[in-house]
Amino acid sequence: MSKYKPLHVNLSTEPADIIATMAAEMSAVRYQKRKAYGGTRKYEAWKEEQYEKSLHEKHSIISELTEWISQVGNRWVMYSSWEYFTEQESVLPCNAAFIYYETLNSCGAFFPLFDEGCRVVTGAIIFTSHFFERLSERARIPFRSKAMIQEFISCQFMRSTTSRDEDGAEAYLRFRNGFGIGKVRSAKPYVVEVRTFLTEDQLSPAQRKRMKAADCHARIIAKIGPLAGAMTLRFVDNLTYFFTKLAQKWNGFDPKQYTSNELMLEMVNALPPKFFYRGLDHGALTEPLAEAITDDAIDTIIRVADRFGFKGWSKDEVMNGIEDIWKEQK
Repeated sequence: MSKYKPLHVNLSTEPADIIATMAAEMSAVRYQKRKAYGGTRKYEAWKEEQYEKSLHEKHSIISELTEWISQVGNRWVMYSSWEYFTEQESVLPCNAAFIYYETLNSCGAFFPLFDEGCRVVTGAIIFTSHFFERLSERARIPFRSKAMIQEFISCQFMRSTTSRDEDGAEAYLRFRNGFGIGKVRSAKPYVVEVRTFLTEDQLSPAQRKRMKAADCHARIIAKIGPLAGAMTLRFVDNLTYFFTKLAQKWNGFDPKQYTSNELMLEMVNALPPKFFYRGLDHGALTEPLAEAITDDAIDTIIRVADRFGFKGWSKDEVMNGIEDIWKEQK
């Protein structure tokens, strides 16, 4: 099989080629990042130092941008961040890279999405030049080309994207000071194009209602993310799906009244952090399931569901459903 030849990525590039190019260049990007810090050993020591600093000083940290241009002309920008979560007194590290481009009056970016191990590129989020123009205007961030990207990264910790998994569906991204709005350019492979930015007070009543699910999901991730990372977030997504299905079975779940993310947010707030935490050792589970799913946890799930009007949930059904979902993570 011939090796994939990367392309110079732009807005006209096909979704499959965007992802394939990012995947093909990712090893070189990671190498360049380590090289910029003096090699792997120094790079890892620096990351550990920043992590401890964020934890000790109780605030988030973001590194300077490192830039590298690939052989086909893709301009990669790399950075690391350590987001401090006050409630959990914990830090969530992130090593990120994206393809950056400039237009005559603006700039844009292609952010890769990864699998749960953060190794394989599985999708992409495109931020168009129009998005950055509106972000500068509406969030009052001075537009200075690449410096604009730095400002964007520093104050805009991206939380989640919610949309139907089909071509052309609306997509929403929650930021700390507003919402990115766009379209699903391709469901398979998954590529979202974020085209504009609105602050909270600019949302119409219809948009505000649609954004509610994105906001709930963002708060779920903020609550649980530092506890166990991407694998637990997948568990939460599956658990949300399970709650929705169970609610449909027993009560005819009405998405016009509640969203599954609203229900899940209530669950997250009510359940102890241990319920969502699983110790991981090179991808292997180290915490017995029974330690997390206690009778008290099941009672809490049923009590929250009851507040939402979902009657008839049994302990056995909830327990069996959660166990099935948890097994899928292995």
